[in-house]
Amino acid sequence: VHYRTYDVTKLLRQGENALGAWVADGWYSGYIGYAGQRDYYGKLPRVRIQLQLDYADGSHQIIGTGPGWKATTGPVLEADFLKGETYDARKELTGWDEPGYDDTGWQPVVIGSEEHPLMQADPGPPVRVIAEFKAKTIREPKPGIYVMNLGQNFAGIARLKISGHRGQKITLRFGERLKPDGTVYTANLRTARSTDTYICRGGGVEVWEPHFTYHGFQYVQVTGLTKPPKEDTVVGLALSSDTPVVGSFHCSDPMLNQLHSNIYWTQRANFMDIPTDCPQRDERLGWTGDAQVYIRAATLNCDVEAFFTKWLVDLITDGQRADGEFPMVAPVKVAGDDGGPAWADAGVICPWTLYEGDGDRRALETYYPAMTRFFAFYHNRSRPDL
Repeated sequence: VHYRTYDVTKLLRQGENALGAWVADGWYSGYIGYAGQRDYYGKLPRVRIQLQLDYADGSHQIIGTGPGWKATTGPVLEADFLKGETYDARKELTGWDEPGYDDTGWQPVVIGSEEHPLMQADPGPPVRVIAEFKAKTIREPKPGIYVMNLGQNFAGIARLKISGHRGQKITLRFGERLKPDGTVYTANLRTARSTDTYICRGGGVEVWEPHFTYHGFQYVQVTGLTKPPKEDTVVGLALSSDTPVVGSFHCSDPMLNQLHSNIYWTQRANFMDIPTDCPQRDERLGWTGDAQVYIRAATLNCDVEAFFTKWLVDLITDGQRADGEFPMVAPVKVAGDDGGPAWADAGVICPWTLYEGDGDRRALETYYPAMTRFFAFYHNRSRPDL
């Protein structure tokens, strides 16, 4: 289980402060993949927080989570990567994150864990907003149904800005293409609902963006508005693992330039903590075949060493079978652990390609024993009589 650290000095103030968190299912207990199941890792999401205060006199103080904490349900009513997020602004708890808040109605937290994993600092880059896109066109294919074309296919979320009446429900549906009637095409999403819902509190301008989901899309279909949207009613926020851009391409052929742009945005959309196969449908798994095919192009676009160094732990350290075979998906969830030709080869191709890209031998040195076990597996499974 990975953790991240943040410098929160600028958030502290003299006197009393408040420390809290929003907690949702995430990878741990949310829906993963195409099997229509959840809770692959556990059913009880947990959060562990440690605030370390370093004072000018050299002393230290640590404030952490524990049995003295309390919890309650807030305005986030649904939060899932594949399904989407539902937020009821009428249920916002004003001042909950400020000192002096009355938490009398809150319940004591349940402590303890279903698992007792090794906790490590996350070796990979964080997922961040890398770009914003406003609508290029706004259409109304059917009465009350507005479709906004953001002009770029990407993975991320939508920021909603609205002045609505209390209880007004705004629904956002996401898709990569349109149906002939001009509405958003969603058949390719399969069971991924990819729908965000916002219920207005009323009384002025409200700005909201989800915290616990993401979608693959170019088009946003908006319903529940009382008047046509403006270009800033819905703004797309592209998310991706924060891998620094190190390469560029430009030539005299517009089609080749567009092809490179497509390749780049495919990488950005699918490098979401793990190298996924797609960012939109009910899959988004770390398919090893996809990763080994694409890694060379990835190294030319961005510095992906930290990103793949993290994923190689999922693939090799955690995913390799006792007989030496590598899986077809890493982390090994939903799909089987027998990678098969090409997919399993990622355990050798990816470390070697990282070395080719920057000359760093550490991944090769670390995983050389695992690679030899993999080739022994190939040898043991081969049929010389065929």
